Amino acid sequence: MSKILIIEDDPILIESLAEFLIEEGIEVVTAQSGKQGAELAAKELPDLILCDIFMPGMNGYETFEKIKSDIATSLIPFIFLSARAEREDILYGMTIGADDYITKPVDFDELLKRITRRMEKTRETIRRSEIKYHAVFETVHDAILLLRLSDLSIIDANQAACDMLGHLREELLKTPGRKFIKDVDLTKVIEHQNMKEWNFEEFQNLETTWTKKNDEKIQIQVNGKVIVLFGEKCLFMIAQDITERKYYEKELILAKEKAEESDRLKTSILSNISHELRTPLNGILGFSELLLEDLRETDYISMVENIHLSGKRLMLTLNSIIILSQLQAGKISLKLSQVNLASILDSVCDSYETQVQEKNISLKKSIGEECIAFADLQLFQQLFHQILDNAVKFTSQGGIEIAARTVIEEQLKWQTIEIRDTGIGIKKEHLELIFEEFRQVSEGYARKYQGSGLGLTVSRKICDLMNGRITVESTPGAGSTFTIWLPASETEVATPVVPKKTRPSSEVAPEKQKKEIPHLLLVEDNMINMNLIELFLRPTYRMDHAYDGKTAVQKATETTYDAILMDINLGSGMDGIEATKRIRRIKGYENTPVIAVTGYTMIGDREKILAEGCTHYIAKPFEKATFRAIVREAIFGPGK
Repeated sequence: MSKILIIEDDPILIESLAEFLIEEGIEVVTAQSGKQGAELAAKELPDLILCDIFMPGMNGYETFEKIKSDIATSLIPFIFLSARAEREDILYGMTIGADDYITKPVDFDELLKRITRRMEKTRETIRRSEIKYHAVFETVHDAILLLRLSDLSIIDANQAACDMLGHLREELLKTPGRKFIKDVDLTKVIEHQNMKEWNFEEFQNLETTWTKKNDEKIQIQVNGKVIVLFGEKCLFMIAQDITERKYYEKELILAKEKAEESDRLKTSILSNISHELRTPLNGILGFSELLLEDLRETDYISMVENIHLSGKRLMLTLNSIIILSQLQAGKISLKLSQVNLASILDSVCDSYETQVQEKNISLKKSIGEECIAFADLQLFQQLFHQILDNAVKFTSQGGIEIAARTVIEEQLKWQTIEIRDTGIGIKKEHLELIFEEFRQVSEGYARKYQGSGLGLTVSRKICDLMNGRITVESTPGAGSTFTIWLPASETEVATPVVPKKTRPSSEVAPEKQKKEIPHLLLVEDNMINMNLIELFLRPTYRMDHAYDGKTAVQKATETTYDAILMDINLGSGMDGIEATKRIRRIKGYENTPVIAVTGYTMIGDREKILAEGCTHYIAKPFEKATFRAIVREAIFGPGK
């Protein structure tokens, strides 16, 4: 039997409507106010509602909104009854969502037809809705629980919830629902969603623990929302088992920690390897350079030259490996600024003078006094060194030309440096291969040219990092031209890289003419390096020695030195950084030049050391002229 709810404040109309509908075999429920009607709708769940519009208290429109807001009564067909027959009234009633609008006085036969038609249509809609709901409810992978808030009993649960908790549906419906919300941290609900106790409307992504039938604990992420069903507040919960997920999160965290530890270990190992190789290389290159200045017999000069060139080749390979590893690990800290590359270009070219003369090839430069680019000087030096080294290695006759010029391309200004050689050249199909790690055109045991195959790889990565690029043109047998393209200024960079703030250079003593020979303190625990530095600086400077940091601080307390040459790694005990800090606290040493002389040359080491109190930095191994120039500048000021 169908059931109809009549909401009408006119008792005569209610009675006549009820009598007519009962005779037609329809059960009737009546209410004489909107409030009472909304309550009965939730309680009785009628098949259709007839509602007057103009009633005291809650009118028909308000009653409609109340009934439609309850999920349990939202689908019940709703027909307005009203004496207002104007088109605007009817249109408004239908616009807000009513299923029909019948004007008074009521034609009972017409009313019955419209009621019957509407209920049939609604029954079909509900039937289809139930099928869809059941299909979704039972096939969804997430667990769904519906709890009555008044007593926290479980009203319904889907199959996924039964499977997750290891219960049959009948068992689960008899299980107290409180156990599934006791671990929900209502404090978090209150904190994050400004709700009080159970007066909340919903919670999201709360993580808790549920217990299965076999007492196994599983980790759950649950979302809950309060809904009104059959006139009662219910808690609709959707839960996911995140125990797989939590396991993998833990594994990922452990893997990340291991990777970070591995990265730290790798960095430490590379730093130590770099330091330990540079220290002996400093002795090899330094003393061989001194011998080249003093030897007169041709046979010995040739041998020493070979020692010196072998050391430089080893040094270049070491630099390539260290920088490539840092580039791949993302450990490079850029210091991009508008700089003049001319002095770097001259210096690197000069370092190949002996090799060029020995191979009987020429090295010409067309650079000028200014070669301005937005770049990192230290990285550019390594970049240019690698490309020029390749040009010298693969050129046996003719020569090499270095040219710097500015180019306008796509309305951007570029500083280019061309390295043109008359070497063996490269086939077109090999032009990309030469930039790959450890790759060369000639490979295997029978390869003609030695090398690590890292130079051009490092060069391209450095160039990319500085928002530039490298291009190459080559003809086999005729030579190659490598061109470095760098932005001429920061404004030329399409996506500017803002240089990180660095500590300003420490102040040095004011420029002055010293009447006496400058008195230096050399802090160095390696006898070979100590002897080499002394030979490089005599007879221009007087020098005291300290083999450890403690002795250095003591000597600085007893004697006023014009500058201090400070090794950083001094073995066990106080290192060079700590010694520098303690010397800085001695009165009179606030602005004294402290020159770091170190094998720590990883990208970023220079900045760290200068930030700790040193005023100048010299990397091992070093050439005599460069070393003397830096010491002279530190003591007497720039240009002296």
